Amino acid sequence: MPISLSRLKQLRSERVGLLSLAVLVGVGAGLGAVVFRYISDGLTRGFTGYPDYAGHGHAGNPHLPALGPWFVLLTPALPGVLYGPLVYRFAAKHRATAYPRSWSR
Repeated sequence: MPISLSRLKQLRSERVGLLSLAVLVGVGAGLGAVVFRYISDGLTRGFTGYPDYAGHGHAGNPHLPALGPWFVLLTPALPGVLYGPLVYRFAAKHRATAYPRSWSR
């Protein structure tokens, strides 16, 4: 059931409607932050084998003991190796540059 454009304009013009939209956006942002935290914690535990890797010094990953401490370098490099060809192949026009166009004269 989509909301019509006139109803959305009416919601934004009324005080109660604007408050309800602000609460809805705030709840959505809060839930997004909680989901981000759980994803971050899950990935940290999955990649390092520890809930907080910082407190373990140069410990190796218990899931990949053959890599030893080198997994700290390989873990961020692997997504780059996977992501680079995807961007080159499918999103060549949309990739970010180090020199934004707004800075050029």
